[in-house]
Amino acid sequence: MSPTIRPSLVNWLISASLYSARVRKPSITKDTGQVPEITGGSLSRIANRRMFALTALAVLASAGCDRLNRRYPLGKLSVRVIDANGTPVRGAAADLYRLTPTGKVYWRASSTDSLGIAVFGAANGGVIHGDYLIHVSFISWRYLAPGEANDRPVTVKEGADTVITFRSVQRHP
Repeated sequence: MSPTIRPSLVNWLISASLYSARVRKPSITKDTGQVPEITGGSLSRIANRRMFALTALAVLASAGCDRLNRRYPLGKLSVRVIDANGTPVRGAAADLYRLTPTGKVYWRASSTDSLGIAVFGAANGGVIHGDYLIHVSFISWRYLAPGEANDRPVTVKEGADTVITFRSVQRHP
């Protein structure tokens, strides 16, 4: 994908460099007290160099900003934690790991609210489509119900709203 050049930034930098070259006031010579005539010589070369440098800087800056403004395909991913009676479990920690060719990378973290739901990437509109692992842990006297697997794999697709449900049981002291 070629970088997007922002014309307004480039135009502003070019006009600013040309303006600064035009505004320069020549100095009055001591010999005659006259203002020397400006020809297209050195001032023109300085203006051209400045314009080239600022244009190159603007192109590089806009190419770098393009990566920050890139849109990634997002999907919504949530974890729901309930107990054996179907009651939501509050305060369960949910960790999201992105699967890569070399292993897994810690990607996001969330915790369940009063409805027992933890949403990953809510502030950013979701998570980037791809393959992930979800790990749930408990701070309270709970653990996963027998038969429930932790580190559950999930694939997030663009535009999808995926909810993964975990069941927990009360731990007795």
